Amino acid sequence: MLVLGTGPSAWDIGRRPEFVELLNGMPTIGINRAFGVGLRVNYQISLDRIWQALLSSKPAKASYNRLSKTFVAWKTKHGTSVRMWTLEDFVAAYRDKLEIHPEVQTYLRLCSPHAPFTRFIQTTNFPACPYGAIAFNAVLTVDTGRYTGLFNRGNTGHAAVHLAALMGANPIFLLGVDMAPPDATKRPWERCLYAREGVILGFRILREKIRGTIIYNLNPKAALDAFSRVKSHEDALDILKRYQHAIPDSG
Repeated sequence: MLVLGTGPSAWDIGRRPEFVELLNGMPTIGINRAFGVGLRVNYQISLDRIWQALLSSKPAKASYNRLSKTFVAWKTKHGTSVRMWTLEDFVAAYRDKLEIHPEVQTYLRLCSPHAPFTRFIQTTNFPACPYGAIAFNAVLTVDTGRYTGLFNRGNTGHAAVHLAALMGANPIFLLGVDMAPPDATKRPWERCLYAREGVILGFRILREKIRGTIIYNLNPKAALDAFSRVKSHEDALDILKRYQHAIPDSG
């Protein structure tokens, strides 16, 4: 199984033609916005109310509000014949005639009831989820190290890797889970540095809890040191090809 994050390597390695077919050939858990990388995502997991955070700019919120009002007016005009239509159905049918901000397009892709992946949402945020999702607990008691549900120490990547292990995946491949400092130009939603060392420590603790599961980080330059790192891109390709025969059809 592939655990796909949004670090720099996802946008680099994840878009190289020689990797795409191999990566798309296995089940994938996308962390937060990783569905935007372009690789196929089967599961999407988040600890946050990401559907709200996507509409982060005033132009995006204004575009969404206009779109919603247009949709309501259209439904009122057409009455019972469109009673079962959602906003996403309306956008899909009239996309060429509507002005939609890019952030709104991303929002709709995540929130649409027709999204091509299953969502996993932390229980505390589940009530606000606009559409169907699977709720999960992610609570860690730091003083004892005990946890309930999926492991979490301040990063959705922890829960994603733990979920993959619980699903029985072995090996697990990581891409975009780099622990690289945020780039304001490429990742504008991260406006401050996270507690990087604490997150890395969390992955080390998780490694002990899922001992026996083979985990490869496909980025040879990843700062994350809890799991095996490939030596080069060529090494990553060799490892992926080696396991290709054992990967079930994830379609």
